[in-house]
Amino acid sequence: MYHVYWRYWGILSRASGGPCRLDLRGTAQLEQTYRMSTPALYSPLIVRALELAAIWHVGQVRKNPTKQIPYIAHPAAVGFLLQKAGCDDETIAAGILHDVVEDCGIPLEQVATETTPRVADLVRAVTEEPKEMDWEQRKAAYRDVLSRAPLEALAIAAADHISNNWSIVEMAASHPDVWSIFYASKQQRVNHEAEVLAIIEERLSGPLVEALHESVGLIRNVPG
Repeated sequence: MYHVYWRYWGILSRASGGPCRLDLRGTAQLEQTYRMSTPALYSPLIVRALELAAIWHVGQVRKNPTKQIPYIAHPAAVGFLLQKAGCDDETIAAGILHDVVEDCGIPLEQVATETTPRVADLVRAVTEEPKEMDWEQRKAAYRDVLSRAPLEALAIAAADHISNNWSIVEMAASHPDVWSIFYASKQQRVNHEAEVLAIIEERLSGPLVEALHESVGLIRNVPG
């Protein structure tokens, strides 16, 4: 199990010539700089986001056929990925809180009040439609919003999908029918992940996108 996660984190450390960064792609974006802060060691905003996520996700668990993993493990992993990629505190906080509207019913206004308006805006950009909607329609709507989302939201989406894809890889090692625990088929899921990857890598490059690319390739090879 642990070798899976060392590869998962390790790919983010393979940036050439310095620390991991997210690079812009596309003619218009080449003239911009994806600004990242060098925050103090202790970030009250990130700690606050972790506390809120732990409270709001309390009682929820990850999809896993053999383990009861508290849901907070996923948003924490997303935050760690964003931190390793060099993102600023508000982007990291939004990554930690990315599921609270969708899965906990927390209003965006409350997210803004408890953190910052920019954190709430980034959470909005990566929040999917209600789960009552048809799976294909919901994912298509998500991809449409993502295609127009700010760059920081693309980074959050990449980290989210990396975490979820590696969870599938880890579960498959001990559960041969891992795809049966999801609403969609393997092919639907793989197609969606490939389209999300295409949207993200059109505008971003670097270790975070490399990790997403690798994770999509790995779930393609999970039997099902």
